[in-house]
Amino acid sequence: MKKDRKQDLRVIKTKTLIKNAFLELIELNGYSKVNVTDIVEKAMINRNTFYLHYYDKEDLINEMISENYKKTEPLIRRILFKHMRENMNDPIKMQELIFKDILGHLLEEVELYRIFIMDPGLSGYLNKLKTTIKSKMQHEIIKNDKQKIAFEFTFEGTYGCIIEWIKNDYTNKETLALELSQLYNKIWSYVYDNESLFNVLKSFKNK
Repeated sequence: MKKDRKQDLRVIKTKTLIKNAFLELIELNGYSKVNVTDIVEKAMINRNTFYLHYYDKEDLINEMISENYKKTEPLIRRILFKHMRENMNDPIKMQELIFKDILGHLLEEVELYRIFIMDPGLSGYLNKLKTTIKSKMQHEIIKNDKQKIAFEFTFEGTYGCIIEWIKNDYTNKETLALELSQLYNKIWSYVYDNESLFNVLKSFKNK
């Protein structure tokens, strides 16, 4: 058991070295110009070690996206449920706190997201992550055409706002969270005949 644990820690350490080197190289040279030789030299490992874990750089970037999604999706659910329990009688405050916590999480991974946003060679991978999250949410909360239109409007608008926020200084999360929460409440109240977004989130929770 101790040997297995030591082996696991070595794998984690090696993969972390590879990923950190990869991100530094993308930021320095751009994704399209980075190759496996660059990565192994930067990470100070041999090629066999790299190929023990990955087929190529596309395999590496796909794993990074998958790991990010697996960590982000349950985290967003926990944020939703926490604030629903604590602020169910104040929908605008609830939404504001939800957005603050989500933006706070994005700040923890901001360098990864910024590289994905700024590098043209990674736009397809960023869209893949976006589509995965969007598809999951659509499946769980949309029941009719009116809701679909509102969802498309709010999801794409929120995505665009967050992209611009990360592109710029990504510091004032309080202002962005407040503005988004007020917009969401107005749009979803209209969609649900003056019911708050809380009802949408409640159905999402019960899935």
